[in-house]
Amino acid sequence: MHYEESVASVPILLFDVLLAYFPRRTHALTLVSDPAGLLQQPALRTRLEDAGFRLVAAGDPIVLRQAWYAAQPLTTEQPLIVATDGPTNLLPYDLWQQGVMVDLSLARFFPQLDGALPAGLALAQLDRLYQALTAQPPPAALGRTASLDYVLLHVFGAAPAQLGAPGPLLGWLVELHSRSEPLPAPLTDELLRQLQHRPALAGWPLAELLADRAAFQQFAQAQWQANLRQIGETQAAYTALIPFRSDPAVQALLPVLVNCGLLKPVAVEERAAFPVWSHVALHEDAAAAHLRRWNMAVRAVEQLLGANPTTWEDWQAAAQAWAELTRLRYSVGGLPDPAGAGRYTSLAGRLAPVYTAWLHAHYGGLAKRRLPIPHHLHHIPEVLHQSVLEGRRVALIVLDGMSLGTWRTIWDAWALRHPAWRAQETLLLAQIPTITAISRQALLAGCPPRDFAASLTHNQKEETHWRNFWQKRNLPAVAAAYTVIPSRQTRPLPTQMDSLHTRALAVVLPDVDEMVHGARTGLAGLYAELNVWLNHEQDNNGSRWLEALIENLLAHDYRVTLTSDHGHVEALGIGQPQEGVAVTTRSKRARIYHNEGIARSVQHAFSQTTLWQDDGLLPPNTWVLMPDYDGAFAPFGQCVVSHGGITLDETIVPFITIEQEHG
Repeated sequence: MHYEESVASVPILLFDVLLAYFPRRTHALTLVSDPAGLLQQPALRTRLEDAGFRLVAAGDPIVLRQAWYAAQPLTTEQPLIVATDGPTNLLPYDLWQQGVMVDLSLARFFPQLDGALPAGLALAQLDRLYQALTAQPPPAALGRTASLDYVLLHVFGAAPAQLGAPGPLLGWLVELHSRSEPLPAPLTDELLRQLQHRPALAGWPLAELLADRAAFQQFAQAQWQANLRQIGETQAAYTALIPFRSDPAVQALLPVLVNCGLLKPVAVEERAAFPVWSHVALHEDAAAAHLRRWNMAVRAVEQLLGANPTTWEDWQAAAQAWAELTRLRYSVGGLPDPAGAGRYTSLAGRLAPVYTAWLHAHYGGLAKRRLPIPHHLHHIPEVLHQSVLEGRRVALIVLDGMSLGTWRTIWDAWALRHPAWRAQETLLLAQIPTITAISRQALLAGCPPRDFAASLTHNQKEETHWRNFWQKRNLPAVAAAYTVIPSRQTRPLPTQMDSLHTRALAVVLPDVDEMVHGARTGLAGLYAELNVWLNHEQDNNGSRWLEALIENLLAHDYRVTLTSDHGHVEALGIGQPQEGVAVTTRSKRARIYHNEGIARSVQHAFSQTTLWQDDGLLPPNTWVLMPDYDGAFAPFGQCVVSHGGITLDETIVPFITIEQEHG
C-alpha cells in the first residue's frame, strides 16, 4: 500500500510538503524511507510529535522490535512512524505488510538538481531551496557544478563570480557566520575552487574562514590589529590582507563586524588620532566599552525573549546572551549602568518561567535524540567513543561547577596565552537536578540516573561507571583511566596519561566548584576569585596547572575535551524545610524525595518552588523540589552561590574540544 500526497495546491515550503505526507488520524503505521534524515530535523520532528505521532528509527533490529512491541496497540490516535535510511521493503515483513509507505528521498523534491547535492542541508535551508525552485525552476536538469552554484546562490546568497574582492567576500562571510548555518562539504569545495585563485584573495586562509566562525573572527581581529599597528606608516609599508585603510567597501563593514561580535573594538589612547571611519572598532577606556557591551547584551536578551523562544536552538542563543550579561553584571569593575542590577534581576525573572515551561515539555525528548549531535551530558562518552573508533586517544576534563559564563572568562585568558589553541564549543543540558552526585555521575556513566539508582546520592561509583562504559564497548580495563585531582598546593599531572595503554582518560577537577561553594559575596566574589585563579603566575593550584595538563595531553596526541557537570547561580535564602529523614538529598537549590506526599507538603509550605518528576531520566518514585530562579533553601535573606536548580546558568553547560593549530 502506498500513500501519495494529495493537496489542492503545492505549498511554498518543503516543511509543509513533508507534513502533508502525514495526515492526522488516517494511518496507524507509516514506514518512511528517509536517507537524508529529514524526520530528525527538530522543527519537523516537534510538529509531528505535537500532532500525536510517535517516531522510531529503524536501526538495530532488536531495538526496533522492542520499540514495536512497546507501541502496541497501534491506533490512528497515536500513530507510529518507523523511519529507515534505506528502502522500506527491507524492513521486517510483518511491519511492511501493515504499513503505509512514504519515500522522503531528496531527489523526489529536487529533481532539477544533481541528486547528491541537498544532503547535509538543514530544513530551513531546504525550505529556501524548495521555494527558489518553485518560483524560478531552471529550464532543464542541472549538472553537478551548475547545481552547486544554484544552491550556493539561492540558499546561502553566494554568487562566486561576485566574491573575488575583499569587500564582497568579507560581507558575505559576516552573513554566513551570523546565521550559524555551516556550508556542507560539496558547497565549500566548489566555492574554494572558484575563489582560491583570485589575486585579491591571495594569502587568505579561505578553507578555515568558510568552515569556522572562530577562525574568521580571529583572522578579522588579527588583520584589524595589524592595520592599527601600521596606521602611521606609508601605504607602501602596509601589507595586511584585508585592506581596511584603502577599501571603502571594507571600511563600511566595520560596524557590522563589531555589532555581530566578529570584531572586538581595540583599545587606543586617543581615537582622534585615527580616521573617523575606524572609530567604531576602537575604544578609549574600559568603562565605555563595558557599558556598550552591557547595553548590547541587555538588548540581545530582550529580543530573544520577545521572539518567544521555543526550540533548543533558541535557548542555546539565549544561554549565550545570558552568559555574557552575567559576566558583565558580576565581573570585576562593577556595573556600568547604575540601574543595571534591577534590569538584570527583572530579565532573570522573565526568563525563568518561560525556560522552566520549555524544559518540562522538551527536556526528556532531547535526551532521546540520536548522535552524532549530543544534547545531554550523558551523551558525551558516546561522542568520545566515536573518536576512539577512529584510532584517537581521548581525554575528558570535568571542571566541576563551571558555568557557560565562567568558561567564557577562562577562554578569554587562555586564548591570549595560547594563540595556537582552538576551541570548538557545543552547548549541552546538564542532568536535572543539577547537583554533582547526579549530573557528574550521569556524565561519566554515559547514561541517565535511572540506570544508576543505587548510587544516586553519591559519586563513589564514578570510576566504576566510567570503566564499565568503555568495557561494554570492547575497550580493555587497563585502557580506561579515571582520576580526581583535589586542589592543593602541589599537584602532580595524572600518571595515567603517560601510559601507552590509556585510550580514554577522565580527569575531574574541583577548582571552580570550590569557588562556588566558598563564595561569601555572591557571584561578584566568585568572579574576583576566578580572575586570581586565572592570572596568578606562580600558583600551581590554579589555571596554569590546568593549562600545563592540556598542553601535555595535546603533546601525547589526545583529543582533549573539557566540560562541566553543572553551572551555578546567585540566590537568596527562602528558609530551610525541616522534614528530617524524609528527604534523601539536601541541597540549597534542590531536595530529593521518594515520597510524593512529603514532597508536595514541603512545596505547599514553600510556594516559590518547582516540583520535578517523571522526566524519563530519573529513577521511578523520585521527586525533586527546587526553588525558583533566585531562591535557595538557606536562612531567609542569606546570599549564596549554589547549584541544583533549572535556571539557564545551572542547566546549559559547554562541551569544548581544544586543539593545537600547527603552522
